[in-house]
Amino acid sequence: MRLLVLLISPTMLRSYRKTLAGRTEIRDRALALSRTARNLLLIIEPSQPAEHWLGMLLGANEADLFALQQSGLIEPLPDRSAGADNNALVGTALSYTELYDSLNGLIREQLGLFKGFRFSLDIEKASGLPELTEVARHFVETVHEQRGAAAAQMVARALGFRA
Repeated sequence: MRLLVLLISPTMLRSYRKTLAGRTEIRDRALALSRTARNLLLIIEPSQPAEHWLGMLLGANEADLFALQQSGLIEPLPDRSAGADNNALVGTALSYTELYDSLNGLIREQLGLFKGFRFSLDIEKASGLPELTEVARHFVETVHEQRGAAAAQMVARALGFRA
């Protein structure tokens, strides 16, 4: 019996998000990207690590990921486990009820009813303040991806987060 060992680089285990330039490139198609790089830009999102998205596209590899990152079209998510991110949300000053009400109001305001529906379900699933706080952190990240850093900072303050 032979054992196959695969080496996966740390880059492949990280999650990436589109930058504003990446979202603009999807709309404008101004850069001369390879077909696999453009398809990767279309599907990549922070919910899964890079290896997941590369595995979905025939012919896509780490070079395509690197090209997107070098072009400023995607960026790695901060590594929360290392605790090195100075912009990490430390904790909320709100109670469960205050956070629940604020999240429900901000979701509609920032994402609209259709895009915010998933967050509404996550809010209802949260059984306590720690779980609801995680939903709120994820919401702030999504607002950052969809609407930019200024909107995310405003949402984080409204949810009682401090950096």
